Parts: sequence; structure tokens; C-alpha cells
Amino acid sequence: MEMINKHRWLVSLVIITIVIVISVVIICSNQVFPTGSSDGTGVVAVSDDSGGVIVVWHKDDTIYAQRIDSAGQAQWGEKGLFIAERPSGSSLTMIEDGLGGAVLSWCDTSVRPDDRDDPAYFEPVPFYCRRITHDGQVTWNSEPASTGNNRVVVSDGSGGALIAWDDYSVYYRGLWDNYLRLQKIAADGRYLWGNGGILVVASSPFRTVTDEEKAAGVKGIAIRLRPTYDGHHQIVSNGDGGVYIFWEEEQEAGSGGVNVYAQYLDARGEYIWPERNLIANERLISAESDGAGGAIAVTMRTTERTGYSQLGTAGILVGNDGTILELQGYKPADITMSDGAGGIFSVRIADIPSYGDPEERLRIHWIKRLDSSGYQVWKEQKSLPDDGRNYIDVHYTPDGSGGVFVTCVLKQASGVYTDARTRKLDSNGNIVWDEHGVPVFDIPGIVYQRIESVFSDQSGGAVIIGILGKSAVRGDMIYAQRLDTEGNRVWGGGIRIDH
Repeated sequence: MEMINKHRWLVSLVIITIVIVISVVIICSNQVFPTGSSDGTGVVAVSDDSGGVIVVWHKDDTIYAQRIDSAGQAQWGEKGLFIAERPSGSSLTMIEDGLGGAVLSWCDTSVRPDDRDDPAYFEPVPFYCRRITHDGQVTWNSEPASTGNNRVVVSDGSGGALIAWDDYSVYYRGLWDNYLRLQKIAADGRYLWGNGGILVVASSPFRTVTDEEKAAGVKGIAIRLRPTYDGHHQIVSNGDGGVYIFWEEEQEAGSGGVNVYAQYLDARGEYIWPERNLIANERLISAESDGAGGAIAVTMRTTERTGYSQLGTAGILVGNDGTILELQGYKPADITMSDGAGGIFSVRIADIPSYGDPEERLRIHWIKRLDSSGYQVWKEQKSLPDDGRNYIDVHYTPDGSGGVFVTCVLKQASGVYTDARTRKLDSNGNIVWDEHGVPVFDIPGIVYQRIESVFSDQSGGAVIIGILGKSAVRGDMIYAQRLDTEGNRVWGGGIRIDH
């Protein structure tokens, strides 16, 4: 049993904060991003499946969308589509719908009172899902999809979406009973797995500490049995309407341990595996498709060194038959991500020198590729331009054929972020574009450049979304660029999205 009291909550808060910070450091070390996925920052973008891009952003508390086709032409009017009034505190995410459109999701925390003493402050908040078709039709019910926490949305591959969320109920203030649910929305907006979705797992319920337990030394007001689901989960589409689901279960109180379990549902919402599958005994960071019908769960990994421990990541390849294979390149790896062809990319990051003023260090990236059997395909090599300059805001994006795009910006000695560049390594690890990277944007008067997202154009090239500005310290304009298979700029110096 776990004791829940003031001290426990302080400890839990510290642990959660450390885990979040470590996860951010591992996945985004010095602004390093493993994929081009949208992360709820306010500007989100996905491929339109035909060489173009769909971008959603907010302006003056309103959500807008625009599609740029492969030739660089705006398809949804000069100023884009109106999607919705942006609720206060919302967090935008977007996925491809599999048919050239997108599914947009956001939550509405404006319904939550500011007063933390109000019990309603701790109640679940509503979240919404809307589909934007390839031709710019905004569909699906304008009502909330549900209420809850930690929503994760993936494509079903045919115009619909699969959603996982913690449909929690409040026991007392910040003490929640957690319920992991799954829902599938068809391309026409119908809920296919019942009004409340499928309950995958529920946490042990909180209950009041008894007088006997208090007499025995148990402190606090409430306890619940361990192990139990803790509200953390990820899902991965199999590309054919089915879904892999991963979740954490906290172990005995004070141990800090977790187990990660997996289950697999088909397109009808029926379990394929007879039992849940234990895949790891460490924190779950993310999960994504392996590009071959399976899934890769990325977990936090501690590597023991002489006199100290070093945190990193590892990949767990999960097949549709429930087989498990650990894929770990570097030990530890700062980034582990799918290569989109059944294997992984493993990235190690180091500062040169490892001591002294951080602003004077040079950050070096090394990359390996492992195949689906765990064998190293590439020899170790540096993934950033090797010119003695400091590159940050690094994005690694699979090209869909076993290669990878590496996009970054130059941090000048003055601290200005500028000169966004993209390198491409093919499936054999060869640098096939300019060794120093292809300049992404060429806009007169632009000083500040930051990368928002990168994804494959599905023809050997890449689409890059950037935040640009004429100020040296911030960007206030959204631009898009497409690089073809040879690394040539297709959309001139770049196309502005937010007119």
C-alpha cells in the first residue's frame, strides 16, 4: 500500500518533475527532437500525403489551417481556414488522417476555475477532435470527444483516428482513480467503440485509511494498492485500423519502479493477445510505428558507470505476434527512434570539452542505425555538419526508406539562432546532400530562424516548417520549405503561411 500524505506528495512531485525534466533532456537535449511530430506548441504541421503540408496555428485566440500543395500553392484560401476559437490553455496536436487530410485535437482548460480551493479545479477537462479533409472541409462533431487527461491521438490509416486517454475520477483534490480508455472515430465521425470507449485498465481505487492502519503507523488520509496504472500511456497505429497500447504501472511505494505493459487490439477493438505483455521495467518515454506493422516503445535506461550512473534511452521492438526484441545502439543513447523500416536510429550527444563554460562547448552528435534484428547497419558517424560551429534545435526525421534527415540551426557566438540547414543520410549512412547541410530558407531581412517540424515528402525529399523573424531574439512568422530528393529548394526562399 502507498501512503498518501503531504510528505508523499512533495516526494511524488519531485520525482515527477525529475522524470519530466530527464525525459525532456533525453528527447530534446539542447533542443533535440527525434521526429517531426507535432507537440502542442501552437504551430503544428503534418504531410498532406502528396508532397505538400497542412499547417495549423493560432492567431488572436483563433485556430486557423492552411494546406500548401507540392508546387507551393495555398489550397485553402489566402488566409487559410477558420477552425475554432482557441480555448484558453488549449494544447494543439495534429496527425495525418491517412487520406491526405488531418485530425486536429485540443483541450479546453477555460472551464477550470482559477481557485485551487474550488473542487472543480481538479475535475477532468474536455478535449476536442476535428477532421480536416484534403479539400479543406472541417468535419466531425463540434462537441467534446470526451473529458480526461493525457490524450494521445493516432491515425487509423483510413481517415479516422484512435484516441487513448486517462478518464480519471477525482477521489480527493489531486488524488485520482485512473481509467485508461480507447476510442476509435471513423472517417465520418462515428464513435465505433461505444460512447465511452474501451476500458483497457483501471488503477487500484483510493480509499480512506482505517483507524487500525493509523494505529499501525500508516499516515495520511488515503491509500491504494500497488502495482497500479498511473495515468501514463502511449498508443501506436498498426496502419490498418488496429492499435498497440502501452502503459505504466507503478510498483511498490518508495521503490520508484515501474513496469511497462503492452496490448494489441484489432480494427474491431478486440484483443489479439490473450494477455497483456510485460515489455520493460523502466519509464516509458514514447512509442511509434516501426514502419513494418509493429511498434517501438522508447524507455528510459540507466547505464552503470564506474562511480556513477548515466541516463539514456533504449528501444523495445514489439511485433504483432507479441514478440519482444530490445534494440539499443549506444549505451546510453540520448535519442532512440524508429528508422521507419523496422529498425532504429540511435544518437549519442557529447559536449567538447565536457567541462568549462557551457556556452563555449561544441555539441557533437554521433548516429548509428540498427536493423530489425538488432544488428548495426551503419558505422558510427557524426550527424551534424563537422565545421567547428555550434548547431542546435536539431530534428531527426526518417526519410521513409531507412535514411534520415538531420535539420538544425546555427547558434552564433552572439546567441542568435540562424541559418537553418538540412543534411540527408541515405539507408547506408552515406551523406547524399551537401556535407555542411542545405540552407533551408532564403528570405531577405530574416535574422532569427528556428525549426518547428520536419517530415518526409514521401519522394526522397523533406518539408520543413520554421519560425522566422527579423528580430535577432524571436520569430513571429511561420514559413514552409520543401527540399527535393537532390536537396534543392522547391518553394523558392520559403513560403509564408500565416498571412
